[in-house]
Amino acid sequence: MPVSRFGLDAAWSMGAWSASLGAVRYEDQRRVAKNEAPSEAYTLVDAHAAYAFRANGVRWQAFVDGTNLLDDEARAHNSFLRYRAPMAGRAARLGLRAQF
Repeated sequence: MPVSRFGLDAAWSMGAWSASLGAVRYEDQRRVAKNEAPSEAYTLVDAHAAYAFRANGVRWQAFVDGTNLLDDEARAHNSFLRYRAPMAGRAARLGLRAQF
C-alpha cells in the first residue's frame, strides 16, 4: 500500500530572480504485508534560487539548489534498498545553465 504524503510549495519571481521552497511529509507505513517491516515517517525540504541573464546572445541561468535541508533520514517504503541504503542526505548544488 502506498505511503500517505502531503506537501506544500511556494514560488517567487521578480525580474531576473526566482526562488522556491517546498516540503513533502511522508507518513509512517504501519499497514504492511506479512514479513514486511514498517517504515518511519520523514519530511523532505528543498529550496531553489536562480538568476537569469543574457550574454552574447545566449540565455544563462545561475542557480543554487538545496535538497533534504533538514537532513532527515529518509527510507522510501517501496524501495528494495530501503534496508541497506537511505535516500540522500542534505545536499547543495551550484550551477550555470546555458540555452542557445
